[in-house]
Amino acid sequence: LFRSTPDAVYKWEVLCLNAADGKVLWSQTTAEKKPSIPTHSSNTYASETPVVDGERVFAYFGMTGVYCLDFNGKIVWSKELGSYPMQNGWGTGSSPAVDAERVFVLCDNEEKSFVVALDKKDGKEVWRANRSGRSSWSTPLVWKNKARTELVCCGDGKVVSYAPDSGKVLWQIGGINGAFNTSPTADENMIYFGMAAGFSSGPLFAVKAGATGDITLNRGETSNASVAWWLPAAGPKMASPLLYQGLLYVAGQRGMIACYDAATGKEYYNERLSKASGVTASPWAADGKVYVLDEAGKVFTLEAGKRFDILAEGSVDEMCWSTPAAAGGAVFLRGRDHLFCFAQKK
Repeated sequence: LFRSTPDAVYKWEVLCLNAADGKVLWSQTTAEKKPSIPTHSSNTYASETPVVDGERVFAYFGMTGVYCLDFNGKIVWSKELGSYPMQNGWGTGSSPAVDAERVFVLCDNEEKSFVVALDKKDGKEVWRANRSGRSSWSTPLVWKNKARTELVCCGDGKVVSYAPDSGKVLWQIGGINGAFNTSPTADENMIYFGMAAGFSSGPLFAVKAGATGDITLNRGETSNASVAWWLPAAGPKMASPLLYQGLLYVAGQRGMIACYDAATGKEYYNERLSKASGVTASPWAADGKVYVLDEAGKVFTLEAGKRFDILAEGSVDEMCWSTPAAAGGAVFLRGRDHLFCFAQKK
């Protein structure tokens, strides 16, 4: 539910945990003050995911600022980007992205939308591109494809690709009704998008590497020279699409899971997961299996492939909204109250 801005002092912290046993190695407070905007009761003031580059940690706390820390928890630099209202007071959710030299932050809001590139060494602004859309919650993707490297940003009503070094617009596609909550996924040949807004259905589509200019489809079209395929009502509302072994998996908020051919958009199945609640976390895959986590903490293990086949079901018995992270042969899952680690015993 919508609520007003809290009249209380909050702490924004970055924590480092030992991956082997979960012990807290260090905790750093980056900011301590009253929030500048409200947020939805299902959101938090720390919904964005930090990103690392092997040397430093970059954390973006919405309208509170960007923080760079070393691996000992020392703040190297911080950057204020301003505070702007979000649609219906729902709060923020777009996480930062990095390339070899820059940190990218997408700040689509109700007042002054923009995407900005900051120098990783000192936080100085490299470039900024103003955006025409209003609030969105998608995370940018640094897309290294067979033609070049791009920064792709989903927003309100359109997707725009920028040159990472300059902010120059490479291509854009419109004709999208509403704003993105989801983020794209890609390989070297194509990038895939799926979205739905409110109670309306939205598109699932693929764009080829090397696109230039305005590639928006004309009315009635489902492809063109740059758009490989477009399904008008197959996009997910919250969970980002999963690309795995040539197939695209899409999980829906009503406990559905669909599978498509990544090259053509052909649907292989669209099935309901037994007794599943809505799905907010994005699906993930490993070792020939696809995993789907619903909001109640139930995990479904599917055989990867064109046929719908549930291999196993399990549960952590806790509300789960965040997408799990996989590293070092383990899966880390953040629930409402706990951080879980699942791994095979050595």
